Order: sequence, then structure tokens, then C-alpha cells
Amino acid sequence: MNATILMHQFKCFIEASWPSVRSILSNNREFKEQVIDNWLQANWEQLVEQNLFPCSVGYLLEYGNGSDYDCESNRVSFPEKEATHTIVCKAKKNESLVDKFTEKKIINNHVIFRCFVSWDGNQYSNEPPLNYVLAEINDDYCLLENKHILFEIVAF
Repeated sequence: MNATILMHQFKCFIEASWPSVRSILSNNREFKEQVIDNWLQANWEQLVEQNLFPCSVGYLLEYGNGSDYDCESNRVSFPEKEATHTIVCKAKKNESLVDKFTEKKIINNHVIFRCFVSWDGNQYSNEPPLNYVLAEINDDYCLLENKHILFEIVAF
């Protein structure tokens, strides 16, 4: 399946599920962020990773913070496995990627996808609407608008 289409579907899944997840966790304030991170990672593995790599022939870099379900791994399923692939962000044809944190144009071709986020102009959040991507370039985070991004799978 096309990585860009799959990533868009995953973003839509998170946005559609968010009201229910938020309602279910409304009384669980103490571990809310951990539970959300675990939920996001579990769904990342099942809906994105398994779609890209049937029969577990590849493993993606964790989604966002990953899971703390297993102290030895950021994964929920197959915690012993290491990431073999990542999703990278590329600009759509005739468009540019601009980091919203710095307002600078991204020139680097290896922009690693970390997670979908919202942005209020001052800070990002994992709550919808997820119109942005938190990405990583050389261990630094950048914030990119979804509408300018194509996603590709890259092996390590």
C-alpha cells in the first residue's frame, strides 16, 4: 500500500477514535499520557506496520514516545524486535517543507516522521486536529504541515 495513503488513514483513525479514548480515560488522570502513548504505539504496530510488512518481515521506528508497556522496549508487540525501517517526510512536487518552529525551509532529504500533532502557534499536542507532523532531522525536532508531505518507507 502507498505509504502516504496509509499514513493519512492512520491519522484519520486517531482523529475519529480520539473522543472515545478521551472519554474512557477521563477518570485516569495519573497514567493518562502513558496509556495514550501505549494505545498509539499498539495501533501504529497493528494498522501501519502490519500493513506495510505482512508476516512481520519489517519493523518501524516507534510512534511518538513509543510504549512503556515493556521496560526493555518501546514496542507493544514483538518487544524483542528492533526497528528495521522508518517513515520519512518528503515535500510534495513543487512544494517545500517549512519548519514551523523556526520558519526555515527544510533542505534535508532524511526527515524522520515521529508522530502526528496539532499546533496552536506556541506548543504542539497529540490531540486532534492532527494537521502537523512532528519530525526529526539530525536529532532535532521540526514541525511540518501535513498538507505539504509525502511519506516514504526507508530501510535502516
